[in-house]
Amino acid sequence: MIVGIHARRGWFGWQGVHVFLVLSGFVLALSAVRTPHSWRLWATRRAARILPTYWLTAIGGAIVAALLPPAMMQSRLGVPHTAPDLLLRDLFLVRNLNYTTMFGPVNASLWYVALLVGLYACFPIVFAAYRRAATWRALAGITIVVVTIECVSRAVAVFWLDGIPVGAGHGFLRAFGSVAQPLDRLAPAAAFQLWAPFGVFPTRLGEFAAGVLAGVLWSRDPARGARVLLHPVTLVLSAAVWLGGSTLSRYRGGWVVSDLAIAVGLTPLLLHLLARIQPVASPVIQGLAWLGGWSYYVFLTHVLVATTAGAAAVAVGAGPPVTIAIAIGVAVAGLVLSCRALRSVDALVQQRVH
Repeated sequence: MIVGIHARRGWFGWQGVHVFLVLSGFVLALSAVRTPHSWRLWATRRAARILPTYWLTAIGGAIVAALLPPAMMQSRLGVPHTAPDLLLRDLFLVRNLNYTTMFGPVNASLWYVALLVGLYACFPIVFAAYRRAATWRALAGITIVVVTIECVSRAVAVFWLDGIPVGAGHGFLRAFGSVAQPLDRLAPAAAFQLWAPFGVFPTRLGEFAAGVLAGVLWSRDPARGARVLLHPVTLVLSAAVWLGGSTLSRYRGGWVVSDLAIAVGLTPLLLHLLARIQPVASPVIQGLAWLGGWSYYVFLTHVLVATTAGAAAVAVGAGPPVTIAIAIGVAVAGLVLSCRALRSVDALVQQRVH
């Protein structure tokens, strides 16, 4: 969904980001329950899992950026950037603090890793709180706190920082009409506005915590969790919440809660549908599972590879059919090679860490 929305705008593929946030919290919680570690060891392994390949991608992007013509080194807002500046921002995970660099050229997808690092830093606190909660009232109280943090952060972003959620500009489907525009009270020189506030973890904490809560509850009674997931009421309710959140994403005021509604609606909806079709579509499910093993590398590199392929095709200067063929060929070859390279590096790092 995420790669697809980068290829063609105007549909709800951007909502794959929210599914990932919920599932990330879910699997981290399950793992922490089943294989307890010290939090120091947990943090070391998390960092080793995501940062080395991320930093390599950032360096690769800087090399490509240094070779690109100046016209291609502008963000979609027309702000010029330099390769050293973008590299430093990526290395120190601060790309998201400036709206002109968050979706900067060459490596625009890297904004998401900085967001994840913030959420992973919060995971021990959120997980420990849910794990200690012995009653439904306690679970509800913790959930109210994290949801309040997300909604208040988003309200500040929308109404004080001219914010617009990441992906909201795509809309849901073109037939649903256009979405609202962000407020325009701040000067362009104010860096932390528009989508930048939505690139930091407080505006996504509720979505991530929903996955953590689900993982803790699932670990306590997996059979009951499966029954709830496969119940017809779950299908209806999750679809309704998802569509409601997607509708709210069209309106400025709705941005305060729309992403949370999309996340907690779409995730169980997709899981329910996948579970239902698994008996008759096992090869498809297995293929998705295989692709999942490569997904992080694909995510890191696909924008960088597409940018490089486009630049290579333009440099050839051939007619449109040849240019398109060259771009596709370079993109496919580059994606395969870059993902294999990152996976090899990742394997070496994991071997050293474990």
